[in-house]
Amino acid sequence: MFRLMPPLHHDIDPSRSQIVAYIMDNTGWEIGRAVAAFNSMRNPRSRVLVFDKTHRVWKGCDWMPPKDESSHQMILAEHRALERRVIAMDAELRKATREIKRLSKQLANLKESVVDDDDECDETEEEYLERRKMENDELNRDEENKERIEAAQKAACKGLKKRDDPSSQLAANIAAAWS
Repeated sequence: MFRLMPPLHHDIDPSRSQIVAYIMDNTGWEIGRAVAAFNSMRNPRSRVLVFDKTHRVWKGCDWMPPKDESSHQMILAEHRALERRVIAMDAELRKATREIKRLSKQLANLKESVVDDDDECDETEEEYLERRKMENDELNRDEENKERIEAAQKAACKGLKKRDDPSSQLAANIAAAWS
């Protein structure tokens, strides 16, 4: 019923909307139900009503203008609008192509710099792994030495505390006095 609807204007105010009036006339529904039906039909997935951006009107998806001068003008206007969209898409495609070429060059340069760095190194994987193992062993020895030094310092601190402890000196003095 609405796929052949002629082009009509829509207004936010449902009482002034030509589309809502058309739906109410053809279905006999009240305004609220007609607005709900319009909102459902204008959903792009339903493909019942389509919006003509050139003329700023809604029309049925299968509507064709009558065979006269106005139909020719409308088709010509839609054709020109499509041509403008194609031109805009071509421009976007050219921009994207240039960007892809630029990024490809950057990637190639980056790969070359990585290859150059690898050539300067001249270190095989086995040599690299051996060097890393030696570095790890050295770090482990340093850690062990640090732990030994800290343990010796703690022991020395405990020894000093015992010697300085007045109760241990008092006991020693009493033992010396009684002997």
